Amino acid sequence: SPLIGRDIDPMLEVQVTIGAYQGIYWAFQSFVEEGDEVIVFYPSFDAYLADSIITNAKIVQVSLVIQEGGWAVDREALAKCFTAHTKMLVLNTPHNPTSKVFSRDDLEFIGGLCKAHNCLILADEVYERVVFEGQQHISIASLPGQ
Repeated sequence: SPLIGRDIDPMLEVQVTIGAYQGIYWAFQSFVEEGDEVIVFYPSFDAYLADSIITNAKIVQVSLVIQEGGWAVDREALAKCFTAHTKMLVLNTPHNPTSKVFSRDDLEFIGGLCKAHNCLILADEVYERVVFEGQQHISIASLPGQ
């Protein structure tokens, strides 16, 4: 894929769905089991909570914080969310509903935490082409080691 700078096997690494709700649902059904924890940035898209309820997983919300210049990740709070039960982190960038575009630095930090905790990242990038002037969407899948 030229978008993320990686070769992708369309027979093994692509799932076609009829929309975001179905794609997110199947990701939860495929990877999350009862008792698992799923980290979600708050406020968040409503499908994440619904799918966690269906899978009997626990949603762990970490609030985005308002700082000068917009919304930011509270890194200390995020790091504290990870436990032995953490299975997945949902990364929605650009973020709905705040429109926060996660920076490369944010993504590297998040990716590092997930890698250290053997945690899957569900990258919901449905708004990748909807960014304000002066911002750039970076897919976490495009970063080395992610």
